[in-house]
Formats: sequence, structure tokens, C-alpha cells
Amino acid sequence: DLPANLALFKRLREGEFDSFQLDKRFVRKDGRIVETATVVRCVRRADGSVETVVIMVQDITERKRAEDLQNLEHAVAHRIAAAEDVTVTMTAIIRAICEAQSWECGRYLRVDEKVGALRLDASWGVPEPAIRQYIERSGRLSREGVYKPGVGLIGQVWQSGQPLWIADITKDPRVLRTAFTADDGIRGGFVFPVISGGKAIGVLAFNSRQVREPDERLLKAILAMGSQIGQFLERKRAEEEQRRFRVATDASADLMLLIDPASLRYIDVNDAACRALGYSREELLTMGPPDIFSASREELTRLYEQMISGELIAPDVKGHYHRKDGSKLPIEAYPRAVRSGEGHVIVSIARDISERIAAEEALRASEERFRSLTQLSSDLYWEQDDQYRFTSFSGTGPAGAKELGFDLVGKTRWEQGYLNMSAVDWSAHMAMLDARQPFHDLELCRLNESGKKIWIGVSGEPVFDASGVFKGYRGVGKDITGRKQGEEQIHYLANHDSLTSLPNRAMFSEVLNLGLQNARRYNGTFAVLFIDLDRFKIVNDTLGHEAGDKLLQEMGRRLTQTVRSSDFVARLGGDEFVVLVQAVSDPKQVEAVARKILSALIKPIFIREQECRVTASIGVCMYPADAQDEQSLMKNADIAMYRAKDEGKNTYQFYSEEMNLHSFGRMALETSLRRGLERNEFFLHYQAKLDLRQGRITGVEALVRWQHPDLGMIPPAQFIPLAEETGLIVSLGNWVLNTACMQNVAWQREGLPPLRMAVNLSARQFDDENLVIDIAEALNKSGMRADLLELELTESMVMQHAERAGKVLAAIKQLGVRVAIDDFGVGYSSLANLKRFPIDTLKVDRSFIRDIPQDTEDRAITEAIIAMGKSLNLTVVAEGVETLEQETFLRDHGCGETQGFYFSRPIASDEFADLLRRNVASQPPLEPQCGDLVDQAEVAPTRRRRAARS
Repeated sequence: DLPANLALFKRLREGEFDSFQLDKRFVRKDGRIVETATVVRCVRRADGSVETVVIMVQDITERKRAEDLQNLEHAVAHRIAAAEDVTVTMTAIIRAICEAQSWECGRYLRVDEKVGALRLDASWGVPEPAIRQYIERSGRLSREGVYKPGVGLIGQVWQSGQPLWIADITKDPRVLRTAFTADDGIRGGFVFPVISGGKAIGVLAFNSRQVREPDERLLKAILAMGSQIGQFLERKRAEEEQRRFRVATDASADLMLLIDPASLRYIDVNDAACRALGYSREELLTMGPPDIFSASREELTRLYEQMISGELIAPDVKGHYHRKDGSKLPIEAYPRAVRSGEGHVIVSIARDISERIAAEEALRASEERFRSLTQLSSDLYWEQDDQYRFTSFSGTGPAGAKELGFDLVGKTRWEQGYLNMSAVDWSAHMAMLDARQPFHDLELCRLNESGKKIWIGVSGEPVFDASGVFKGYRGVGKDITGRKQGEEQIHYLANHDSLTSLPNRAMFSEVLNLGLQNARRYNGTFAVLFIDLDRFKIVNDTLGHEAGDKLLQEMGRRLTQTVRSSDFVARLGGDEFVVLVQAVSDPKQVEAVARKILSALIKPIFIREQECRVTASIGVCMYPADAQDEQSLMKNADIAMYRAKDEGKNTYQFYSEEMNLHSFGRMALETSLRRGLERNEFFLHYQAKLDLRQGRITGVEALVRWQHPDLGMIPPAQFIPLAEETGLIVSLGNWVLNTACMQNVAWQREGLPPLRMAVNLSARQFDDENLVIDIAEALNKSGMRADLLELELTESMVMQHAERAGKVLAAIKQLGVRVAIDDFGVGYSSLANLKRFPIDTLKVDRSFIRDIPQDTEDRAITEAIIAMGKSLNLTVVAEGVETLEQETFLRDHGCGETQGFYFSRPIASDEFADLLRRNVASQPPLEPQCGDLVDQAEVAPTRRRRAARS
């Protein structure tokens, strides 16, 4: 205002007037503001010039503040009276207070009961960047829930309900430092509560850039305004609640009726009540519960008196209303007594339960039908309450329930003592129950009263009533002991050698990988000993397979007895064994083990009263010195074993890098394999599949052969694993697939009947993402019907990644192609999973057929696989049938088809065409082509036999 003051002094000097008065605001040295009334008088000389100027200053701070406060109170009262929107009104009130009292900014923070913190609802500040940033920071802190009771100035005011004036916040330790920065320039602060119903519902906070001493008059006025503001906010909240209540009640599907308990008349009703009862609102307001409800006036009066006195808090009342059209409306009502003014009103919420009553009646009828049917079922049906306690059983009768462990009505499932469930397992199961999720095929194992182990498969689903309230679980239980025993048998066979009962290659791989993990974790050392019997073939060829089997059994027994209990012995196949020698710190310890093994194995064994001696060659690979992974350990131990044989046998050799020179020949074979694909050196042989009932050829399996230009015929067992390892198996497999399909079509064009053409898929092919496309292209190129193609896979390929395998098999089946599981029984298949796969054929592995009918265990396994195949509607094919006795056994036990040297060895395409013609023309069917049954490429051990196919 300096220019205006200078202008007044100029006019005074020029004689326009002799005095003037104005109100001035001064800032004291300590920063406080002083309001003054200033009078300026001029003493003039005779000529009219100014001789002296007299300035009188009067402190009118108190008077000025009283006037400003009065004006402020009027302004706040005016804004409250005209208020429509809370936020707009509060912003206007804050601005009025700031401008009247020279505060740079103000904020209103509402108490948020849900989070227990203050939320910024309204604010105002002078239009300066620093003030705007300060208010924005305050809003962010409120959103983060920082302003808790007792935290900072505003938190202390909220907690205490008392105002707080801080002359200089920069010097007060109670200030929340994160709320202020030096750039804000904030000094003075004033915070007071907004009171409603005797408690703080919010806080108003004002700040100034000057030091502001407490002003008692302002404090009193502000507290009065705080009460006014609190009443205003409470009134607006009540209005909003009333508006929401009216919207909610009118939108509700339930009937809502307000009742005067003294007159038994309706005070208010919602739209749903009018619609349901057929009366208008005006009609219902002239009536009361005795006019339309099924209870009498006396009963209603007594009920309402008990509710008002507190004897009944929240009764549930069932009955019916009489509609205007005379019909009855069944309802369930929930009346509550609510204080209103000096008395009470009854708020009754009623729900139409017509549909529920009809549903309950239908459910009762359905449950009666269900109970009558379940009594005839072999399965057991159970129900539990909302605490998971069994309430009922039906289906198998009391004896069956007790046998399966469902005899404990009133108990939970985990109180029944199952062998296969740990506390962690039960916790996981209970978490699923608490989440109200259905569960399927929960497998439980227990001992019955006789001590026999039984397995139960249980499935269940949650039960809810019509209102969605959880009532418990219900489900079925089934005795799956037979299936689990079959799975355990298959699991044992999958992990153990059937001849020696030693762990097999698959199980050894698991143990070796576990040993690797432990050794890496604890810096351990172990050794792999690869053992090959030196003279086994001589004994086997001279004395026969039975003698060879006895020799292998005895060698396995001696190995187990020779090593420590902590070591692990497995049979890899044929005459190959492997030993994992664990926790060794010195190679000399391994040497001692190797010497003990050699000494134990060389001892004579008497077979058929004839003394036999065999020696062994042992290759040793140390971890971590020689290899750090499973493949390298096995490979290097194998290399060292062959070096031991080269050294004269009956000895052991530790692996060394120089031994890798012997693997160069294998690299040369890999190069030849790649060239062989390019030069068409591969061809197919075909082996017939015979329908045992009709004696007809119903299918054929394609088997790949390799005629090397220099090395001659190379056994499949030699090149197939190499192709698998190098990835060439995918190209080779595609060539086999296309060639086989075209050959099948070519035979049909010659007038021969259509046959199922079986083609083996390798593991690498099955994992190839283009497999389904390659199959479709082979069918399109050849023109062969999809249902004539059957793809053979091993159990391990399917079960290793069951989820992905299921998707791939489903895609193959969509093409119309058949799927067969080859070498069934030597891998581990969960029957529960096997059922889910789209499989058409099971091929019984030759290892089970070889000793039929002499071996009772092989007979039992074969019978079980045939029976299982029938129950799953699968075609069962027996591989490796070489004798009449084997064929007779298979025919007598319902095997569908056979394949093996007894009928036909693998032959060229033209030979197979002649065989098929003779089979079609012959009446009766052709006799088997026995010939020479000894073909080393075809009768190799099962694992290598599988590798020989593609």
C-alpha cells in the first residue's frame, strides 16, 4: 500500500486537506502483526507551506480482531446455512477463515474410522507454488494413513479433542517433520477439532508464514465455529445416510416395514413390500401387522414388548402375509427394535421364501430317491457338517463303511489315523476345505481291524443352503486297494529288475542324481563303478537262458553282500551292473571296494551240478574329479570299464582323459549316420501282427535298418541311441513315418487289404513341437487313412510329462490316428492317469512273454495287463512270441494280437506282401513261420530292444 500512502502525503503537502486517517498493519521485530489506527496532521506556516507533520498511531489490534472475528462468524454461519455440498462448503469456510485471519493455507481432515487415520477432504491456500506443494504433500500423507491418533500436531488434536496453537512450528518437537520442508516457509500453526456428539469427527488446521502467538479470543471463536461445523457435517452425514437408506430400501428385493409398536401401525414401507403384497404405499400406511400377518395382535404385542425390553434381541419370525388378492405369501422376517426419539420403532425385514420352500420340498424328494439308490451301490456316500464331522454314511452298509474306515460318525476324517497323510498333508487338505473347494481322488491308506492295509479313494464337494451359507461337505468313497496294489506292483517293476530284484537303471538314475545334489551341497565325493561280467555269454550260450538267469541272480546277490549298506547296487540290463560308492574321501577306498567285488564275483557257482566261474571288468569314475553330471559319470565309467576289458578283464580301471580317444570311433559313426540319411542307406523291414482269434494278419510294425556301404548291416541298437542323442532321430523318424505310410498305400493298390501300420516314436520326436504337423503331412502325402496309422510310444515317454503328453496325444487323436503304449509293464504308469490318455493299444513287453508259461510271476503280470486292457476297452498285443506254448497261453487268456518270430520275423516289403497274400487266401490261416529264432538284434534285453526301434 506504499504508493497509496505516498499519494495521500502529496495531497496533504499540496494543501488539498490538512489531515487524514487510515488503518495500518505493522510487523514487529519479533514477527508479530500489529493492527493500528494512524492519524496524520499538518501544521502550516502563514504562507500555507508545511511546517510540521504530526503522526499519531493507536494500537487497535484487539478491536480489529474482534470485528474480524464477528465478521468471520457471520460468514461461516452464512455458508453453513446455504450449504449443499460438503466439500464445496468446507473449502469456502477454510478460505474465509484464512482471508479473515491472514493464514496462508488451511486444511480439513476427516476421521476415517475404517483405517483409523485422518483423510484430507478440503483445503485452500494462497496461489503460490510452495503452499500448493505443502497441501499436496499433506494429501499424500493422509492417503498413506500417516495421520494416526497422536501422530503430529493434527493427530494429537484428534486424540485429545483440544485445540493446539504453535507460534513457531520450526521450534516445536511435536511437529511431524515429514509434513514440512524448509522450502515451505511455514512458521505459525493452529489446529482445532471439529466436534460432533461429544467426539472429534475431524480436524481443521491453519498455517502462516509468520510467527503467530496464541490468540485467546480467536481460540474461543474458532471452538464455537468448530462446534457449528461439526453439527453441519453431522447433519449432512445423516441426510446422506437417510438418502442412501431410502435408495437401498426401495431397491431391495426384501420387504422392509417400519412399525409403531404402540399402535401396531405401519410407519413406512418400501417398494418391494408394496409389490409383494399388492397394496399401494398409502394403503399399507393405514394398516398394521395384525391386518395382514399370520400372528395375532396379542402375539405381536408380546413379541414387540420383549424386543424393546431386551429380552429378545434378534428373533427370526416365520409366517405368511395375506396379499390383497387373498393369496398367502410365506416369509421369514427379521424384526429389530430401534430407538427413535423418546420411544422405539420396529424395523422388520421380511424375505419371500416361496421358492426356498418349493426347493426344500424338491430336495427332500430328491434325497429320498438318492438314499434309496445309494443303498444298492457298491460305493459309499458320506456327509459332513460345517465342522467337517461325519454325519451319515450310505451305500455299502455298516460293515462296508467300517471296513473302509467310515464308521466314525461325529468324528473328522483326520481323526481316523491314515498311514499316508502327514500333518502337512492334512493342513493342505483342510486349507482346501476352508476355501470351500471341491476335492477329487484323495487317496487314503489305513489298516483295518485284521491289520490288512486298505486304500480308499475319496471325492467331495461343499454344500451350501439356499442363502449361500456353508453347511458342510458330501461325497463318495471307494475301495481302491486292488488298483493301488496293481500300481505298487507296476511301480516296483518299473524301478526294479524282475530277474535279480535289484534296482534298475531308472531307479539308479534317481539315486545318482540325489547323490549329486548332496555332494554339491556338502562338497562330498563318491564313485560310480560300472561292472560288466566277462564270461556271461559263454555260460548263457552253453547252459541256456535258465542257467544264465541263475548266474545273474547270484552275481546280484554277491554284489549286494559285498558293498556297504550305504552303497547302492543296480542292474542296468544284460550282464551289466553298477555300484554307487558313497562318502569316499580317497580313491584307495574305492580300489578296496573294487578288489572285494572282483574277489566275490570270481568265486565258483554250481549250476546243474556244474561249476561255473565268471570274472568282471570294472570301470571307475570319481565325482567330482572325473565328471560332475549323471551322463558324464556313466559315460566315463563305461569307457573305463571297456579299458579294463582291453587290459585282460578281471580287473578295474579308473577313468582318465586319455580314454576318450576310444570314443572317436563313435564320432565317425555319427558322421556316417548323417551321410546315411542323405544317401538313402536306410530301409524298412515289416513284422506282422496276428489276430489270435481269427488267425489273420491285422497289422504290421515298421522297423528301420541301416546298410552301411563299408561296414555292412549296422545293428539298430548301435545307431538308434546315437541318432536319439544327436537329434538326428527326428529326421530319421520322419523318414520312417512317411515311408511306412506310402508303403501301406502301395500294398492296397496291389489289391491287398488295408492294415494298421505301426510306427515307433522316439522320445525326441514326441518332444518335437512339429510332431502333429509332420504326422498330418505324412498322411496327406501318402493318401493313407488316418485310422490305419498307429503310433507306438513307451510308458516313460507318456508318464514323464503327463500333462504335456495328454495334450499331444489329444491332438494326435484329433487327426484320427491310433495310439499304442509299447513295452507296457517295464515303466511306471499310474492307472488313474493312464485312463485319462486317449490310448487304443497296450503292447505287453517281451520280457514278460519270454518265460511263459514256466514263470508264474510273468504269467500273473501278463494276465493282469490283459485284464486291465480289456477293462479299458484297449487292444492288447503281446510282443516277442516265439513258441507255441506262449501263443496258446495268450490265446487262452484273451490276448487280442501277437507279434514275434513264432509267426514271422521282420521282413522286406515284397516278402511281407507275399506273406499277406497267403494269409488272406489260406483256409485255414497260415501256420507260423518258425525258422531260426535266434536273432541277436531282435532278442536283445528289453531296454536295448526299445532303442532299436524307430
